[in-house]
Amino acid sequence: MTKIIISGCSGKMGQMVAQICEDKKDVEVAAGFDVTGKARGNFPVFANPKDFKGEADVIIDFSSPAALNNLLTFCTDRNMPCVFCTTGYSGEQLVHISHLSEKVPAFRSGNMSLGINLLTALVKKAAAVLGDDFDVEIVEKHHNTKVDAPSGTALMLA
Repeated sequence: MTKIIISGCSGKMGQMVAQICEDKKDVEVAAGFDVTGKARGNFPVFANPKDFKGEADVIIDFSSPAALNNLLTFCTDRNMPCVFCTTGYSGEQLVHISHLSEKVPAFRSGNMSLGINLLTALVKKAAAVLGDDFDVEIVEKHHNTKVDAPSGTALMLA
């Protein structure tokens, strides 16, 4: 059984991950991290990662860039692998994630969708074939609650 921690468990994607885990027999949500500290599922929620004393195998992070420092400290102290699904990091924060990946397994993507990751591979292939003879522009449209712009997906495709 894989025990996960969902960082950002009260957000849209965090709630979705928790819901999907409920239907899985080989995955258990050991805890959630969220600034509110309010439980939304069948697992304890902590406002500060250092308050979690249990065991887990990996963190799935759908929080915000503001939560990164506490998450990095937790991962380093606990030797905990982390999947970073959050976007909007500063350049300095990306360097910190890179440094973490030298100590513990870490994976970061601006979009976890299979379709977008396939599109990213196709865009790389198209860019190699087209070369510098073409100008390409990315235009995106979002709901009015979108936090980061350009989006992590647009940055992946660029």
